[in-house]
Amino acid sequence: MYSNQPYQRNALGGLLQTMIFLFLLSGLLFAQGYDYGKHLTDEEKTVAAEWESQYLHPDQHKVLRILGDGVIERDDLVDGDVVVVKGTLILKGRVKGNVLALFSELELVRSAEVQGAVVCVDGKIWRESGAVIAGDIVEKDTGMTHERIRHSRRYGRHDEEEDDSDPSKRDWKYQKDLDEGLDGLWFDYNRVYGLTLGWNLPKLLWWEQTRRPFGLYGKIGYGFAAKRGQYQIGLQRRFFNDHPFSFGGDYHDLCDTEDRWIIGDTENSLAALFLREDFRDYYRKTGYNLFISQTILQSVNIRLDYRNDDIRNLERKTNWSVFGGKKKFHPNPDALPVMAEDVESVTSRNLESVQATVELDTRDSHTFPQSGWYLQAFGEQGKFTETDGLSFDRYIIDLRRYQQLGWDENLDIRLRAGTSQGVLPPMYWFDLGGISTLRGYHFKEFTGDRMVLANVEYRMNTAGSDWFLLDDFDLILFVDSGCAWFANGHDPAALSTYPVDAGIRSRAEATSWKDDFGSLTWSKMKTNVGLGLASRSGDFRIDVAKPTDHRDSDLVVTLRIKKPF
Repeated sequence: MYSNQPYQRNALGGLLQTMIFLFLLSGLLFAQGYDYGKHLTDEEKTVAAEWESQYLHPDQHKVLRILGDGVIERDDLVDGDVVVVKGTLILKGRVKGNVLALFSELELVRSAEVQGAVVCVDGKIWRESGAVIAGDIVEKDTGMTHERIRHSRRYGRHDEEEDDSDPSKRDWKYQKDLDEGLDGLWFDYNRVYGLTLGWNLPKLLWWEQTRRPFGLYGKIGYGFAAKRGQYQIGLQRRFFNDHPFSFGGDYHDLCDTEDRWIIGDTENSLAALFLREDFRDYYRKTGYNLFISQTILQSVNIRLDYRNDDIRNLERKTNWSVFGGKKKFHPNPDALPVMAEDVESVTSRNLESVQATVELDTRDSHTFPQSGWYLQAFGEQGKFTETDGLSFDRYIIDLRRYQQLGWDENLDIRLRAGTSQGVLPPMYWFDLGGISTLRGYHFKEFTGDRMVLANVEYRMNTAGSDWFLLDDFDLILFVDSGCAWFANGHDPAALSTYPVDAGIRSRAEATSWKDDFGSLTWSKMKTNVGLGLASRSGDFRIDVAKPTDHRDSDLVVTLRIKKPF
């Protein structure tokens, strides 16, 4: 929430050689593996030998083996690898190698440090904020059923298999919210539909808990200010467990936005409802979507979409909020381009497009990452079918790195860029300024069909510092720098309806270049510096930012309940 608006040989022979080699290799590895006797079934022994051969290195490191529950205390240093079998390992100290949990639970408290990988087979990894893992984090479910006894410091008792119906106990990978909010209830509030109340169908990844190969998803609700219903009904079918392939589609009539990378659904609804601050622009889409998706190496996903929608402009329908004083919601800009041949304002056009998305995600957490990479590359080719010449291509890349520098330091970096060709509709223009972007500037102060953005945050865990409030909060120093401009030769009429605000429009026209990224210089970038205080969990944060090019500009204060990126 924001406080200031503005890859040569015979195939059969090669296959036989490969099978013989793997058979001999697996026998050798199992012979070298650890004999757990009566504690493991033959199937479990095979799985254990496979994973030990991959992550344990007894010829290079010592291996600490734990059968059942165990604790590595805060002052302990394990100079090698650790493997725990059918138990719960509470890790408080340091491990120089890898940690492998076989049919077990791992709990890493804040003081834990692992210089290698953390791997859990048929179990769970629980990690507190501040625990350091330098290598990969891997969770693997082989599908075998067995009794898992959990001696958990977290719950303070012996539990049987944990209840996956409790969202607070699920692994973060299953909590990627396609729709934020309460399970079942659909609640949303914005300035074009007002209050929307309805019902969410199960989320797209619901089989991660139920182990079903299909998913029915969608939602239905009613927007009271717009006096219009919204709905989405879709079906998705999944194949394979290790590297899922899925396809599906949906039919919908929804109020949509391109601004979810800036702020999530729940946070924006609360800002609009209580503070009269709506940080999104909206359009209505009615049509259908078809897609296929393939997961590779667990952390890489490729998705293709075909979309056919009627796009309509939306107007502001309400100015009500619980608080906000005399503030007003800013008008909702037109989503559609207006061409010179249009005699009167066009409020609806049919948009047909093909989209491709590649996503790499090795983060240790979705909501509050401490380490890992995130990369999303997106491309779209679209055309408005009822009008000649109205076609476009757009491309967006978002790269993030979360790097732990020590026990109490973290460096987070995001680089984001967008470009386009053709007549890019206003709803797809790249906006910068304000919340999650250039935090020292006014909301969506800069716009265009080209964009570059860099955000850098250095976070310090100041617990135990006895520095007043800093003993309970993380201290964050951040820098934002970016620029948005026009490089395509738009017909002037295509710019006439967006942005609505005359001041923003004048600044957009002033930065309208007839060139591409090659002429981008540091002097054209807008930069701000800032200071933030955030809770340990990251669910409360205050940022104060100031532009570097305006000495007399006011400080911009931002209140958030989630990380900016």
